[in-house]
Amino acid sequence: MPSKNSLKQYGENFLYHIYNRGVNKDDIFLDSNDYSYFLRVLQQLLSPESIGKDFVNRSGDISSEVKCLCFCLMPNHYHLLIYQLVPDGITKLMRRLATSYSMYFNKKYDRVGPLFQGRYKAVRIETNEQALHVSRYIHLNLLDLPSYNLKNMVSYKYSTYRDYLGEKSYPWINKKMLLNHFGTNENNQIMSYENFVLSYKTDEIESYRTVL
Repeated sequence: MPSKNSLKQYGENFLYHIYNRGVNKDDIFLDSNDYSYFLRVLQQLLSPESIGKDFVNRSGDISSEVKCLCFCLMPNHYHLLIYQLVPDGITKLMRRLATSYSMYFNKKYDRVGPLFQGRYKAVRIETNEQALHVSRYIHLNLLDLPSYNLKNMVSYKYSTYRDYLGEKSYPWINKKMLLNHFGTNENNQIMSYENFVLSYKTDEIESYRTVL
């Protein structure tokens, strides 16, 4: 029987919440360089022109096939919100991302075997409201880390939350698809999104919790 949220076909012009964790719930990011490498591969796939020639990735450019709206990387798992424009865009993205990162990680830490717990999971987003709530859930994930809270979560480097508040840490992230739901003025969009995230209710967040 297929596992929950293990989709194999994805529709064009739909948003998907993509997530996975380490095999046996093991950590998949052990230091800052690991986080950076994962994001650099993701950037290379989504915005190759922004990567210097010193970084070589054989995966190719699929920036016209998928867009990333937000993400959060945690020690033993990750969350991505991905918009797919062509039928196999997500499949290409996740296969290349997982392969590149697993090869890097296994070589660095002298390990063998799968790094991730099976195939990544995917949940299709059906409404604009659901998209906003999932983005909030993704950005609030880092509150599970003991050193972060609502007051300092904007300082977390491996999440797009600070991008949504105007920091512009990852310019290859497509924020407008979500922020445009809060009007047209950029300052108002930022304030409104921040208020939206900070006004979360525990039961709303729990409703989006996955097998992670």
